[in-house]
Amino acid sequence: MVLGDRQVKKMVRKTLMPNFTAELSLSATNLVDGIVAGNFYGSKALAAVGLGSPTIFVFSIIAGLIGTGNSVLCSRSFGQSSKDEASRIFSLSAVWAIVLSVISTAVIILADGFIANLFCGTNDHYIIPDVMDYIKGFSLGAAFIVLRQLLMPMVNIEGGNKHIHLSSFLILFSDAVFDIVFSAWLDWGTFGLGAASALSYVFGCLPLIWFFIGKRGGVSIKLRGCFSWATTCDIFKAGMPMATKRACSIVAPVLVNRYVLYMASVGTVAALSVQNSATRFLLCLALALSTTTMLIAGAFYGENDRVQMVSGMKEMFRQTMIWGIGSALVFIVFAHPIAFVFIKDEPEVMSQSIYAIIWYAIGVPFMALNQCAAAFLQATKRINTSQITLIAERFLVLVVLVYLLGYLMGEKGVFMAYGLSEALLTLIIYVIVCAKEKKLITRFEDLVVLPADFGVADDHYIHADIQSVEEAVTFSNTVREFCISRGIDSKRADHVALCIRELSESSLNHSLSEQDTSLTVRVFVEKDGRVVIRLRDDGSPLNLADRQQLYEGLVGAVAKEISYHASYGMNNTMVVLKSDG
Repeated sequence: MVLGDRQVKKMVRKTLMPNFTAELSLSATNLVDGIVAGNFYGSKALAAVGLGSPTIFVFSIIAGLIGTGNSVLCSRSFGQSSKDEASRIFSLSAVWAIVLSVISTAVIILADGFIANLFCGTNDHYIIPDVMDYIKGFSLGAAFIVLRQLLMPMVNIEGGNKHIHLSSFLILFSDAVFDIVFSAWLDWGTFGLGAASALSYVFGCLPLIWFFIGKRGGVSIKLRGCFSWATTCDIFKAGMPMATKRACSIVAPVLVNRYVLYMASVGTVAALSVQNSATRFLLCLALALSTTTMLIAGAFYGENDRVQMVSGMKEMFRQTMIWGIGSALVFIVFAHPIAFVFIKDEPEVMSQSIYAIIWYAIGVPFMALNQCAAAFLQATKRINTSQITLIAERFLVLVVLVYLLGYLMGEKGVFMAYGLSEALLTLIIYVIVCAKEKKLITRFEDLVVLPADFGVADDHYIHADIQSVEEAVTFSNTVREFCISRGIDSKRADHVALCIRELSESSLNHSLSEQDTSLTVRVFVEKDGRVVIRLRDDGSPLNLADRQQLYEGLVGAVAKEISYHASYGMNNTMVVLKSDG
């Protein structure tokens, strides 16, 4: 077993599921709106929900820009064990999230007619009033959509998974209840469907806000001294790929819907609406895998650990294949009953919807791979390459294929384009990586292309998984000899060995009563002679008394820097030794 494989799998598991429920709840409102629209109002309202749904991406652009930028920078700060810096970044991100969401809400409500015309592609189409109503109702929840997207990754990192699950449940439950109330009782039409979604996000934010109010010792809001134009630019730069992707997620559906309205009918648009609503589960799964990749890669990037990075990305690839292929097969097999939930009284729309769902599902494994590739590039500071990948996925490849296959094959060609575009992009990414590496890549390790200066050299890095005090003593002796062989004087080498014993014993004693826990110790001897010790265990978070012990004894005497943080379900301790021994 590779170093820390068990811990990496646990980190992925603890991060993936909250991300999935969070992403699902973000899109589930459109899913519920589509079901209620199709069953209460028919295909016209269903098509209006589909045409108006890109509105969510207007707000998600801000959420992607601020929330993702915050997540990337805070994840790196955690990897560098800088909690104060993470708090400062988080506070600044919160300010910008509120400011930009309020501005965007005002603009969209005032320009709802223009936006509806833009989405539909005509000024006199009879469906425009319904689209306008949906946009106006949905826009009322903009601030809470953005706020939730900002809070979720931070709650995830700090172990508040139960709060994320509760938030997702409240969104789904309240949206369903208010959709029925506003439709069946009040007959508010598509405005009611949008307003129900907006109101559900208010309830969805409450558990996340409560988490930050009630917790102690982690990242917190600190407005004093948080503002910085340089940090603002860093946040925007880190979040730009996701914002770009979501901007393309507005442009692409608009271009597709306008083209379909031109070449086909409202019924075909309704089928696309069913496809988009029914397959939200699949899209959310891909986005959750992407977000998890970004967070874990960002943490290992901050730790400057090449070994753990490769191990983490290998686990993400495994999870992507399992979930991507498995979920795609389920949707292909059950395409008919899934479509039936949305539109059962119009056979032609039903038939088109089934075909659209099947072809979308075919592309899901490739979509997940493409999303994870872009997230990895984003986390490792290759922003431009990440942006190009995301633009190609949602705009260039998809739209071009929709127009081409639609022209050649009609409506079926439009539906086929969704699956084929993702497979084509995966092939393009693989060819580009092979061209860059100047060889045919057959090993996964070679696909994890990292900057040349990332991590310490293999011969300046030593690690071990430790299960007992005896193993800690044996490893500490090995580390002592390793340090001496890398130019560290014997006194500092002794200190390194003793620190490992003391820290390992403390960690093992803390988790002694817990089952199924593990400890990983890593030692880095950097080019300038700096020695860094990192410990990670998957036991319960340390209490204040245990944290204080880290700063006492021999470790406190010989350490230049000591830091601890609980994140991704792990206890993470970093010790940097004094250079003078």
